Amino acid sequence: MAGHVSAREVVDGNFGWKFHRADGDPAVFSATSFDDREWRVLDLPHDYQIEQPWAEPTDEQKRREKRQQPFVARGFKELGIGWYRKDLKIDPDWRGKHVLLDVGGIMYVGDVWLNGKKVGSNEYGYLGGEYDLTEHLDWGGRNVVAIRADNTLHSRWYTGGGLYRKVDLVVKEPVSVARHGVFVSTPEITGRQAVVRVQVELDNLSGKNQQVTLAIRLLSPAGKPVAKGNAGMQLKGICATSTMMLNVSEPQLWSTETPDLYTAEVTVKHAGNVLDRISERFGIRTIEWKPEQGMLLNGKRVKFHGVNVHHSFGALGAANYEAAIEKRFEVLKEMGVNGIRLAHNPYAESFYELADQHGILLVDELFDKWEGQGSNYRVDFFDTIIPWASEEWIKQSRNHPSVILYSLGNEIWTHQIKNRGKLKGWGVPIYNLLKEECLKYDDTRKFTVGLYPARESGMGKQDEGYEKSKPAEMAFVSDIMSQNYLYQWFFSDRETYPDWLFFQSEATTVGMGRNYFGMPEEAIGLAYWGAIMYVGESFGWPQKGWMNSVIDLSLEKRPQFHYIRSYYSDEPMVHIGIYEEEVKLVLWNDVELGMAQMNENWNRPLNSRVKMDVWTNAEEVELFLNGRSLGTKANLLDDPGQRNKTTWQVDYEPGVLKAVARTKGKFVAEHVVETVGEAVALKLEADNQDWTSDGFDLQHIRISAVDNHARTVFDAKELVKFSVEGPARLIGVDNGDMMTDELHVAKERSLHRGTALAILRAGREPGRVTFTADAEGFEPIALTFEVK
Repeated sequence: MAGHVSAREVVDGNFGWKFHRADGDPAVFSATSFDDREWRVLDLPHDYQIEQPWAEPTDEQKRREKRQQPFVARGFKELGIGWYRKDLKIDPDWRGKHVLLDVGGIMYVGDVWLNGKKVGSNEYGYLGGEYDLTEHLDWGGRNVVAIRADNTLHSRWYTGGGLYRKVDLVVKEPVSVARHGVFVSTPEITGRQAVVRVQVELDNLSGKNQQVTLAIRLLSPAGKPVAKGNAGMQLKGICATSTMMLNVSEPQLWSTETPDLYTAEVTVKHAGNVLDRISERFGIRTIEWKPEQGMLLNGKRVKFHGVNVHHSFGALGAANYEAAIEKRFEVLKEMGVNGIRLAHNPYAESFYELADQHGILLVDELFDKWEGQGSNYRVDFFDTIIPWASEEWIKQSRNHPSVILYSLGNEIWTHQIKNRGKLKGWGVPIYNLLKEECLKYDDTRKFTVGLYPARESGMGKQDEGYEKSKPAEMAFVSDIMSQNYLYQWFFSDRETYPDWLFFQSEATTVGMGRNYFGMPEEAIGLAYWGAIMYVGESFGWPQKGWMNSVIDLSLEKRPQFHYIRSYYSDEPMVHIGIYEEEVKLVLWNDVELGMAQMNENWNRPLNSRVKMDVWTNAEEVELFLNGRSLGTKANLLDDPGQRNKTTWQVDYEPGVLKAVARTKGKFVAEHVVETVGEAVALKLEADNQDWTSDGFDLQHIRISAVDNHARTVFDAKELVKFSVEGPARLIGVDNGDMMTDELHVAKERSLHRGTALAILRAGREPGRVTFTADAEGFEPIALTFEVK
């Protein structure tokens, strides 16, 4: 007779929340009897900060040094408190089980109540948590969960606010797999066989000893069983751990080109009954670090072609949607990116899952600066934050093959902490403490920290002795020497410390090209800072955020995107970028930052002289204007500052400008820009052909003003109004303009550089959705979709 199946249930908890953006008495707002009918109804994920109007500084505040303007780091958005309430539907069949609320994150900190009883807190909103509701459930009455989010704590960038990740109810038997309780590693891999180590941690909340059977199946990327094992477990306390070794023949290795994923299916049984069943995806791959070669993935040298990104998503704020993540992966991979440094905090679990699927390497970071250095907490950093955050972070990340390196912090200002109690020792004691905590949960990866300042005693460029300084004290205890903006030191440090590994954890776009070709060949690679524009970290009003990026806030590619593509990708290419404004350098944290403003607009004033760069990874490029050759220039392969870049001055005339790239005299690529006519129509382009009615899936729609040959008119600036009919709603608008005062949560947007972006969120019912765009001077235009 087959055993009774009583595995865990995961119940979606993201729809139908009540929200109020103001603080209130927890005893009142968390009470079951509180009347919340006037509160706003919404669905998660939700970022209440992105909805706020711009907080323009006063004239007196604008006269301050720009970095001292209020809210300059947080995107000129008011901070505050947000309350959420939701009635839970509790199944009577859940009696005897444990009912948990799994919250992906509460930004920045938060507290959770059920029926007026506090059940827990989140003290670092970049990590999730589980809250046990079982004890306070009213099995015959109403059950209301209330969550207070507070984003007023200090941060150096835009954080968002509220329940910005998904929330689920998890219902489990008293004996079950613990939170993040399955750890899969691959200690031995050969071409013909992989040894897979599966460690399972069980919770025993039954109050008595238990005897259970643990069954593990491994499934291939195609879903076929490839290994299995069984073992008995004696549970004599509240938790126990068991480890099983399984062999996989002819393993399909995970890599950036072939991101093949296996599945470990874990089943817990008692007396033939299934108590719990959980699946974890994992990859079989090797990572080696060698000073003379950098990083080897499956025995092959792979240079980290990376970027840094923050956790926000432009017009969506910090609200975490899988479709928004995938959209960014697609754009970044087009540039040749194979890696991302997660700046400077853990991300949603879905980000790691999608990185696994897309073959993106991750440098996974726990913190920015440590206590008292740009971050603050409601509880003690050492006694509470470090042990809890280290465990939650590592356990969340350790099964993901995309995660290749753990980073424990970023830009630790060691000169500020040298004599502050527990913080003394130039950061070394804290680094060691964090690493020791993390090694309890995963000893299969290397550890680092993003260093800046990166020299001994916290020296900066202006300090005496800097030119002959040693590396920062933490470099001597890190597994990998990661430096922000100071790759020039790699050469001399490499001679002194030949066994070290070197990584440009942050590189400037103002130095693009030079900082890639000019670093030692054996370096691990680099990650450009701020590849995608983001709200926050402004240089002062009215600039709403970071602009030194090759992809704008609406995910349009700036011309310099193609410069990086010329060396991040092996695909033959050539691309023209036309200067509209020379670079203006700004000193930021002792680093010169800036990026020339460029476009691809060949509508210029008559008789003007036009400066442009032409980027190519071919041997030479020839430029043509209206069919006439303007000359050929060689790619200066031996010059790090000029490689893949030629600069031209061209006397403008309307028509067609074409760049042709050749290698060994043979055509390999071309790029054309041309003079366009007046804008006569709007054009709509959607990105999601398989839009799903799951309540979360997104549709990104690009709106462009085009001439009578369907070419984008760069100078078009019309205000476009949007409407949506059917089972979807408009949740964000953008155009990439960081200087505008237009809001991201709106039903209209002006064109910038000829385009704008509208983002639609699917409902939970299939049906037909019609999106309409209308602007003065144009016929309205509509797109109709089937949400499946």
